[in-house]
Amino acid sequence: MVWFTLLLALLLVGRSHGKAVFAHFMVGNTGNYTTEDATDDVVKAQEAHIDAFALNIAKGDPVNDIALPMFFDVADDQGFQLFFSFDYAGNGPWDMNDVISLINKYGGRDSYYHYGGQPFVSTFEGPANSDDWLSIKQATGCFFVPDWSSLGAKPAVELGTADGLFN
Repeated sequence: MVWFTLLLALLLVGRSHGKAVFAHFMVGNTGNYTTEDATDDVVKAQEAHIDAFALNIAKGDPVNDIALPMFFDVADDQGFQLFFSFDYAGNGPWDMNDVISLINKYGGRDSYYHYGGQPFVSTFEGPANSDDWLSIKQATGCFFVPDWSSLGAKPAVELGTADGLFN
C-alpha cells in the first residue's frame, strides 16, 4: 500500500498543466512573402511548440490586405492559430470600426485563437484609446489582453477595459 501511495503521489507531482505559447509576428515585415514563406514560418513555429502567432498589424499598412488572408489560409491548412495584436504605436491609433471589422472577419475562422470561446485580441500600446475597447468588445465578443506596458500593470488594469495584460 505504501508503494502504491508513493507511486500515485509521484504521478500526480509529475503532471503538468500546459499554457499557450505565443510568438509576436510582425506582419509589416512580410511585404515580399509568398505562401511558401508563410507556410515555412508556421511549420517552424509548430516544430518549436508555439501555439499561435500574435499578428502585430499597424493601422493603414497596405501589407495587411495581402498578408492577413494568406496567413489565415496557411494557418487553416496547417492547423495553426493566429490572433491580432493591433499596433497603436507604429502608425498611430486604430479606428475602432476597422478593429471591429477585422475581428469579425477573421475571429470565426478555425485558425483564429480563442480563449474561453472568445476571439483573443491584443494590442501594442494604445492605452489612450482604452474606452474604444468597451464598444469593440461589445461588437465582437472578444477577450481583450493588451500590452500597455508604458503605463505599468496597475494603471493599465485600472482603465477597466482589459480582461488581462500582455507584456
